[in-house]
Amino acid sequence: MEKIMRKILFGFMTLLVLGSVFVYLINYQTSKQKPAEAETTTISQKYEQAQFKNHQLATPDLKIQVTSARFIPAGEPGNETGQQPVFAIWYETTNLSSQSISCENAWKSSFVANQTIDGKTVSLAIAAQPDPNFDGQAEIKPGHRVANAIAYQMQAESGIDLIAHYGNNPTPIGHHVYQIAK
Repeated sequence: MEKIMRKILFGFMTLLVLGSVFVYLINYQTSKQKPAEAETTTISQKYEQAQFKNHQLATPDLKIQVTSARFIPAGEPGNETGQQPVFAIWYETTNLSSQSISCENAWKSSFVANQTIDGKTVSLAIAAQPDPNFDGQAEIKPGHRVANAIAYQMQAESGIDLIAHYGNNPTPIGHHVYQIAK
């Protein structure tokens, strides 16, 4: 009888230990998921704070102000080697993050340029640097502002739709159509 009681007690103790381990693992997994949910909320909140108005992109990480934009025909200064016209944009970037970033990467991570040709949207490729006074690879340290320029190869002499986005979210936070003055 004592042997049976020991087996029952051993079985009960085994179940108790396994149950405790199971509860611990469930709590551990749940606690690991909470930071991910918090991170998602933070990214979502940052996205909601981002905006593109009056030629200025403002996000929690960057502020980019378009200071000038113009059409440059092929062969003209700023597009000396180009075979087609370009749309050049001069801008200033303020780095509000804690990480350094290049001028060009700040721009590329924030904007795309499109044209509508025959009812189809065409994404424009980046052209050669339009202004010899700037270096697109110049580093912007946290808290600093740096000026730069960038150009896009135009596919037609029609408006350029500059679309701003924040982070990896493909949803635009704003856009501005720049018309080509002839």
